[in-house]
Amino acid sequence: MMAAGRVSAVALGLGLLAWVGAVRADRGAPKPLEPRATLKAPAGQGYFDEVFGLDDAGHRLAVIREDRATFAKLETYDLTATPPKQTASVDLPDKDLLPARIELLPPGKGMVIIARSRPEDGAPVTAWLLDPTGKPIAKAGPATTFARPPSDGASAGLLV
Repeated sequence: MMAAGRVSAVALGLGLLAWVGAVRADRGAPKPLEPRATLKAPAGQGYFDEVFGLDDAGHRLAVIREDRATFAKLETYDLTATPPKQTASVDLPDKDLLPARIELLPPGKGMVIIARSRPEDGAPVTAWLLDPTGKPIAKAGPATTFARPPSDGASAGLLV
């Protein structure tokens, strides 16, 4: 008698789980967010590299547009405009650089580009501080790596 009660409890539990699963399936999966706008490089004018930088507020975007042969440009966009508006387009300090990271600084302060000169993962990296117009104003490296320290309040947002 006791075994029959356990079997009934297990069957009831499995039945409830199946019912809950069916109810959840009826609600459907979450719907993906649709993009507000899409950025595409003009036809025949290169492509966007996979490396990009986004400011903390999500209002500015920095991308690399290149063709791997004749040019490499750093472009910034205002994402608050619809469609996003290009705000700058400047040549990289060296068209053969392989950018690994772009850090946008607060508005009006410029940005930092960290890049390798060779495609190997272990190749040294160099960091360039660019002013808001894209002009290089400082260079650090080559180094093994650049990283952010742990966020403890005072050093948050510091790139070392």
